[in-house]
Amino acid sequence: MTTGFIKLNRGPETLELLSDSNAFILLTVIALRARRTGELNIHNLKCGQALIGDYENYGLTRQQYRTAMKRLGQWGLAMFKPTTRGTVARLADQRIYDINEARGQPSEEQQGNRRITNSQPLGNH
Repeated sequence: MTTGFIKLNRGPETLELLSDSNAFILLTVIALRARRTGELNIHNLKCGQALIGDYENYGLTRQQYRTAMKRLGQWGLAMFKPTTRGTVARLADQRIYDINEARGQPSEEQQGNRRITNSQPLGNH
């Protein structure tokens, strides 16, 4: 079981999404299942991706699931890619949920600071 947190952002879009409970449930499942890192996994999911498709496990019928996927895609909240092992989903942005995705590489600013630090002489010289 993965630990950590996801942040639900308060705002008008979140409140609007609550009026479509099936879409809200599906977006929540995507946020909860999304990979935070690019660590090895048997489904070869990349950071930010989630494997969905087991709609019965979160209380939806096939039609409710398909309608929720369609709406989330139309609203620009999630992206979907069908595969032979299920549907791979990804949050489009952080308007509703922030999954606390781990950043892979240090920023250029961090790299620049590291170079300066590494090239400076030690205090005992």
